[in-house]
Amino acid sequence: MLQRYKIHFIFFAVFVVILLLWTFPVILQLNRSAYGPIYGTDNRAVIWNFWWYHYAQQNHLNPDMNMMVNFPYGSGWTAPRIYPWYVYPAYWLSGLVNELFAYNILILVSFLFSFLSMYLLVFYLTRQANAAFVSGLIYTFAPYHVNKSWEHFGLMFIDFIPLAVLGLLMLKKKQNLHS
Repeated sequence: MLQRYKIHFIFFAVFVVILLLWTFPVILQLNRSAYGPIYGTDNRAVIWNFWWYHYAQQNHLNPDMNMMVNFPYGSGWTAPRIYPWYVYPAYWLSGLVNELFAYNILILVSFLFSFLSMYLLVFYLTRQANAAFVSGLIYTFAPYHVNKSWEHFGLMFIDFIPLAVLGLLMLKKKQNLHS
């Protein structure tokens, strides 16, 4: 059984090495530097929001309502409700290590999940691991994904698009919601 999945593990390990090389200077100092340009982008606010969540937890404040911004009315951040599978673990990591570490891990996980989701879709369609690997690389390191991971927090999460297509294809094949 393990021999059957050996090629998938090899391709996954090769992708992890490529991802580590892609983020080389940052991967050595995840808690001291950020991936991509921070100033002039929306990601600076994301890092600040990670800091705010940690600060609010330490001082028994409501982390969803920030009174430091737009005083006296406050400001809320909608990303925890939109991306809970990413943001809540990042909040937890920012409390353990720091905000930059949580931000960098969030980006690395986004790249990793993008590769895996496209790999699964193409392998489901073609049953060719080589084609799935190349497609996963192209999808993950596409200029759109790399650029948006540098500039806009919400637009870097493209990993569920191939999973949605895969789910629709599998649903069409089964035509049964109960199995």
